Amino acid sequence: LQNNNNNSNNYRTSYPVVFAWHGGGGRARQYSQHSHLIETLGQEGFCIVFPNGTGKLNFNCHHVAPGCFSHAAKNNVDDVGFAIEIINQLKNLLPDISENNIFSTGFSNGAMMCYRLAIDKNASALFKGIAPIAGHICYQDTSLNHNQHEGTW
Repeated sequence: LQNNNNNSNNYRTSYPVVFAWHGGGGRARQYSQHSHLIETLGQEGFCIVFPNGTGKLNFNCHHVAPGCFSHAAKNNVDDVGFAIEIINQLKNLLPDISENNIFSTGFSNGAMMCYRLAIDKNASALFKGIAPIAGHICYQDTSLNHNQHEGTW
């Protein structure tokens, strides 16, 4: 990873990470092309992760919303655990990532995934902030592993 900032030819010592979650029925490749995050954040030296959802329609939706009947929800897929595992893998593969600068953004169901990460006790300790786009908070499941501290979300 090289710092593409025109003001410096030096390599960065650490790289912030942004998870970019596609919407329901979308695909990671499609979202990477249409979001323009690679052109914007990539130029600033961010490591950008575009995870794919599961199943035929690739929904990013597990316990994201009441009534979410996606492949992930029906098959008890742990989307939050998946995000945490990606972070752990990134730490092993890219030791220069900034563990204190991990963010999440997403569109529609991907935005709801951002909220899900923000309220999860384990995930919220890893993500510094979220930037959901065109999605809403819609949690009614009291069995979720909620974050109990006050944050800046």
